[in-house]
Amino acid sequence: MFDVCAMIANDTATEMELLMVDTTIIIPAQFNGPPTSGNGGFCAGRVARFIDGDASVSLHAPPPLDTPLDVTVADGRVDVRHGDKLVMSAISGGPILTPPPAPAMQLARQGAAHFIAPDKHPFPRCFVCGPDRGIGDGLRIFTGRPDGSDLALDIWTPLADFTDETGTLPDEIIWAALDCPSAFAIRKAGNTVLLGKFSAKIITRPNVGEDYITAGWEDHSVGRKHFCGTAIFDKNGELMAHADALWIELRGQS
Repeated sequence: MFDVCAMIANDTATEMELLMVDTTIIIPAQFNGPPTSGNGGFCAGRVARFIDGDASVSLHAPPPLDTPLDVTVADGRVDVRHGDKLVMSAISGGPILTPPPAPAMQLARQGAAHFIAPDKHPFPRCFVCGPDRGIGDGLRIFTGRPDGSDLALDIWTPLADFTDETGTLPDEIIWAALDCPSAFAIRKAGNTVLLGKFSAKIITRPNVGEDYITAGWEDHSVGRKHFCGTAIFDKNGELMAHADALWIELRGQS
C-alpha cells in the first residue's frame, strides 16, 4: 500500500491548513526517474495537490529524493524549494492538447514489443518505465510504437501496491502513469529527455486490476523542446485522464 501521508512531514496539519501555510514534502526514493531524482510526473502530481482543480507544474531542477522540500503557497502559486533553489512551481491550468481517438486494445498490446531495448534505456530503474523495476515496485509501462502507428502504446494494469489507505490510486500515481509514455513518442528517438513542464487532468480514476490503454504522442518540436501528450483510456475507449508534457533534450547530444 502506498502511504500518501508519509510524504508530508507536517502531517499534523489539516488539509485546509496545508493549502494556507508553509509545509514540507518528501519524495521517497522508490519514486525516482533518473537515479538520484524524482520521477517528473510523480513529483508534479504531488505538488498539484496544493492547487484547487487542474494544475500546471514546472520542474526547474531535479527533485531530490528522501529530502525535505519546503512548500510555499501564496497568491495561487505553489513554490517548492530545496534550500534556496527553486525545484518546482505550480499554478492552475490543465492540458490543452486534444487526445487522439482511443486506439484498439489489441494494437495497444503490441506496443511493449517496440519499447526501447533495456541496454539502451537511459534510466532503467525509473519508477514508471524502468525495465529493471519489478512487479509491485514500479509501474512498468513500456510504451512503443507498433508498426504503422504514430502513438507510443502499452497496457497499464494498476496494482493495489500503489493505492492509498482507502484503496484508491492517488493523483501522483496517475500523474506518473501519464508521464513517460509521451517521451517514447518523440520522433527524434535516441536522445535523453527530461520533463520540464507537466499538466494533467483526471476525468475518471482508474481501478485496480483493470487494463487501461496508455497512449503517448508528439504534437510538435522546437529545437530541443518537444511538446507531447499522453492519454489513458479504458477498454471501451473512454478517456480516463490526459496530460500535456514539455520534454527537453539534454545538451551535448547529436
